[in-house]
Amino acid sequence: QRFISHGDLQEALTSLELNMLQNVSRLLQQQQGDEKTQDAAWHDILKNGNAGNAVTKEEVQRMLSDA
Repeated sequence: QRFISHGDLQEALTSLELNMLQNVSRLLQQQQGDEKTQDAAWHDILKNGNAGNAVTKEEVQRMLSDA
């Protein structure tokens, strides 16, 4: 068995923590981008006068997620 020093362990944990934080940050940015895209599409539908066709915001979100 290999001995792992406290310093090595601390460095590995710090690296893992930074990696996890970067992944969470990346996912949050992606999610915010997706929400902005959905909001922009919904705004365009309303602005273009298509609101009378009974398309709901949920349907727009479903269409975007299916695209």
